Amino acid sequence: QQFIYPVSEPIPVPPYVTEIRTEPESPRLRVGQTIPIRTFAVYSDGTTQYSGAERLQTADTRIATADEFSEPQTLTGRRQGTTELLVEWQGFQKHVPVSVRKRWW
Repeated sequence: QQFIYPVSEPIPVPPYVTEIRTEPESPRLRVGQTIPIRTFAVYSDGTTQYSGAERLQTADTRIATADEFSEPQTLTGRRQGTTELLVEWQGFQKHVPVSVRKRWW
């Protein structure tokens, strides 16, 4: 016995998160400067929504430090050099290059 089901309209799929993005995308700051780091969820329909990071950590805290508990979350230049900022939110990860200089570029 075969069952034939009527064809119905497709069930719409709600937008889902495809990646996370930070602003700024590649922070450049001076020694002693603190800047906000904002994390956004990017959805399948192209929209974005501020999410904040669940984890915000620099690879070398001698170069820059991150404060994931402040609002907005921040990044502070400590010493001239480059490092990487690890950003995590709901299983998504992003590695963001960070440059710290003694003077402006």
